[in-house]
Amino acid sequence: GITRQTVFEMAKTLGIKIKEQRIFLEDLKTYESCFICGTSTEIKGVSLIDNNGKIIEFASDAITIILQREYAKLTGKIL
Repeated sequence: GITRQTVFEMAKTLGIKIKEQRIFLEDLKTYESCFICGTSTEIKGVSLIDNNGKIIEFASDAITIILQREYAKLTGKIL
């Protein structure tokens, strides 16, 4: 919860639209960006999901990189 809420607030401040909803595997191809977030994961871009819904490749796109950098600044990992 806390990391997710922080990411949502940060995205809103940056003018990045975030939509949280239940999704279906076939919907993913219509998305501009996809990431997961959490306390230990922080923000991690997802670039490939198999047909069973398993994440099989992590890579950050431009939107995710912006969020990762801002989160790092917020948490003091980048000065």
